[in-house]
Amino acid sequence: MIRPISRGAAALLTVAVLAGAAAGCAPTSADAGPVAPAASPAESQAVDVVDDQGRAVHLDAPAKRAVVVGSFNVDLALALGARDQIVGTDEQTIERLAASKLPESLSVGANGTELNAEAIVAKDADVVLIYRNHGWQELASTLEAFDIPVVVLSTWVFDQWDESIDLAAAVLGRPQEAAKVHAFSDDIAGLLERSPQDPGAQATLFYEDSAGKSTGSEGGKNFAIRAAGVRNLFADVAGNQIDVDPEAVIAGNPDVIAVETTNIYGGSSASEYAAKAGELTGRPGWSALGAITSGNTYLYNAWAFDLAGNQITPLFFAKWAYPELYQDVDPLDYVARWAHDYLGIEGFDPADGYVHRLS
Repeated sequence: MIRPISRGAAALLTVAVLAGAAAGCAPTSADAGPVAPAASPAESQAVDVVDDQGRAVHLDAPAKRAVVVGSFNVDLALALGARDQIVGTDEQTIERLAASKLPESLSVGANGTELNAEAIVAKDADVVLIYRNHGWQELASTLEAFDIPVVVLSTWVFDQWDESIDLAAAVLGRPQEAAKVHAFSDDIAGLLERSPQDPGAQATLFYEDSAGKSTGSEGGKNFAIRAAGVRNLFADVAGNQIDVDPEAVIAGNPDVIAVETTNIYGGSSASEYAAKAGELTGRPGWSALGAITSGNTYLYNAWAFDLAGNQITPLFFAKWAYPELYQDVDPLDYVARWAHDYLGIEGFDPADGYVHRLS
C-alpha cells in the first residue's frame, strides 16, 4: 500500500520542491553519507524509454536524483556507478544490501509495497524505479501531480536482465558503465552453454525459499533454473511463489534440491545449516529422496545468489546438477568479482558460509 499525500502536506511539498529547484539548492546525495568518488551521469538531452510494462516514459534529462526501490534494482544502480544518484530506497533493501552501507536516511518506506509518497516527494526525485509487482500504478498516479515519473524496472526477472541494464543505464545516464555490466553476465552466459539443452537430458531441481515456498512458471528462480539447463520440478505450476506439496516432491524425486535459508551478508553458521538440514530430513519420506541420500541437496544463503539480477544463480544450479561439466568453475568466484569490482565491497569472503552441502 502506498501511503498517500494529504492535501496540506501536498501543498507544502510542492512549495518546498519548487523553491529548492528555483534556488538551485535542492537536497544533495550527501544523505547517502561518505562514498567513493564516482563519475557524474552523462549529460544529454531528453530521455525517452519504454519500461518493463511497455509504458513510454519521458524524462527531461538523465536522472540525477533517483528513488530506487527493491534490492535487485539498487544492486544494478550501484553496479552502474550511480550510488551518488540514489536519494531514496526502502528499508528492506537497506537491510538486505547491508554490505553496501546504504544509510537509513535514504528510507522512503518499509518495503516496495509500503512506500511513503510524501517522503519520495521530499527527496526532490527526478524519477522512481520500482518493480512490476510493487504497486507501481498507485504510486505513479500519486506522483503525477509532482511531475515525478515512475519507471517500472524489474531486475529480478532473469530473462529481462539485458533489457533492465539498458533501461536503468538510460534513465541514470550510465551508458559506458552498462557495457561493463553486460560483459559480466555475458561471461556467465557463455559458461552456461555447457549445460544440456535437450529437456530429456536435463536434471530436475526442487527449489524452496526461506519462507517454505517454491517457484512456479512466473518465478524469478524458475527463470534461473531454466537458464542453468535444468528442469524446475514445478515449472508447470502457474504463479511466482507457490505452496509446496511435500508429497509432490517425493513423487517427483528431483535430482537436486536447493533450499534458501536466509538472505544476509556475512554467510550462515554451521549450526544454522545443521538445524535446517535436520528439519528437511525429518519431513515424512524425505530422508529417502535420491537428492538427499546422494548428497545432492544444497542449503544456501541467498545474499550471494541474488546479486546481479539473479545472473549468478543459474551457475550454482548448473554446477550442482552437472558437476562433471563445471569442474573448473566456482560460482562464488563470480560473487566475489561482482561484490568487489561492481559494488565496491571490501572484505567479502566466499568461505564465510554461503553454501552448505548435505552429506
